[in-house]
Amino acid sequence: MKNKAQFLTMATAVFFLLFTSCGKDDDKDLSGGSDSEKTTAIVGRWEFVKDVWQETPGDTETEPGVNGEYIEFKKDGAAVVRRYDEDEEKLKEDSGFWKVKGGKLFLAEDREELEDPEDGMTIVKLTSSELVLEEEGTYKDQDNRDIKWKHTTYLKK
Repeated sequence: MKNKAQFLTMATAVFFLLFTSCGKDDDKDLSGGSDSEKTTAIVGRWEFVKDVWQETPGDTETEPGVNGEYIEFKKDGAAVVRRYDEDEEKLKEDSGFWKVKGGKLFLAEDREELEDPEDGMTIVKLTSSELVLEEEGTYKDQDNRDIKWKHTTYLKK
């Protein structure tokens, strides 16, 4: 009886070790991988978690995702975006196209725009369940000062 209990305890421990190690492999960060690896990993429906806007000098604003907001990246390069429209006070759906090039994600209304894309979002983090995108730039304020801005989008599968 004692041997059977020890065996069950050992078998349970091995099971949990194997299960834990598989979970770590699933959440491998692919942000440093090839464009092909990123493209494969991005396909699917991603829910918006939050958007963060930061200005330097200036403030940081965080806007949580609204229930039902998502972006779906399809294998054929099509994309569907569903976001809350504050003016109309409802969720609105738009469609377009997407591609990964040079570690950036590009979205456009038509395929021709993706032939020579200009502005993309850097893929900061990409796992099987998390996608973080970032874009940044500068502008001059009313006092002719340079203001640096950064917009980060957090998504989950």
